[in-house]
Amino acid sequence: MIYQPDVVLYDAGVDVHHDDRLGYLSLSSDGLYARDRYVLDLRRHAAIPVAAADVLAAH
Repeated sequence: MIYQPDVVLYDAGVDVHHDDRLGYLSLSSDGLYARDRYVLDLRRHAAIPVAAADVLAAH
C-alpha cells in the first residue's frame, strides 16, 4: 500500500437495502453483510484501525 491511513471511518448506510424506500440498489441483507465483511477484512489485512458510524433515522 502506497498510502497508509491512520484510521478508516466506515459510514455504511443501509439505504441500499431492498426494504429501504429511499434507496435504489436493492441489496439483500446477505449483500449488506458481504459488503461490510469485504471492507472490514481489507482494513484488517492492512492493520488499519476502524471507526464505524451508525445513524438511525425514523421513516
